[in-house]
Amino acid sequence: MNYSCSPSIKRMIRFRFACYFRILILVTVFSQSGAPAMAASLHEAAAKGDIDAVRKLVAEGEYINFRDEGGLTALHWAAIKGHSNVVEFLIDSGANIKSKDNFGTTLLHMAVFGGEEIVKLLLDEGISVNEKNDDGISALHLAALEGGQTVAKLLVTWGGDVNAASIKNQITPLYWAAKRGHLALVELLIANGAEVNARTKRGKTPLKAAIIKGHRIVAELLFKHGGRE
Repeated sequence: MNYSCSPSIKRMIRFRFACYFRILILVTVFSQSGAPAMAASLHEAAAKGDIDAVRKLVAEGEYINFRDEGGLTALHWAAIKGHSNVVEFLIDSGANIKSKDNFGTTLLHMAVFGGEEIVKLLLDEGISVNEKNDDGISALHLAALEGGQTVAKLLVTWGGDVNAASIKNQITPLYWAAKRGHLALVELLIANGAEVNARTKRGKTPLKAAIIKGHRIVAELLFKHGGRE
């Protein structure tokens, strides 16, 4: 299967993972994943939130930590889709909460898209709030990108690094929040010590990003807090 960022792949990404940031979770047709039938069934049941089917497959001896071609386990799929009961059951049944996909993306990254309940569940299980993927992207980066205010607040409360910078482009959560126009998140990050003038590898600040994208209110807020272009 081709994991490049083709238009067809982009259409399969339900949540707004941007291909050019290499944050890829491929929402594929399970029957085409190349995995054995039983493993595909467990992944599919977990993604659908079918707890009865998940329990049955695990009881029948299905390998709970099987990774598909993207490196995702059934636990990953349950977390992405927001099925907290399935997530809890799989963890209690021995699923590896430290498993990463082929891009180093952790379970917590994926849980950002599953919602606050699953993020809290995973943090309670001991997952590191500041673990990053291969590009240095944290879960807080993704919450900032997506505008997930409640999730972002939870991550910050648990010690999420508001000034974490990606490896390749030196992008911070504040930069992404400003670029996407997420005013409440910009306020949250600044209130918790985000560096207003942190620059990307290309020298852009959050204020510059907000101006380019036409987010006037966000730009005004950043300027008020000392933001510069």
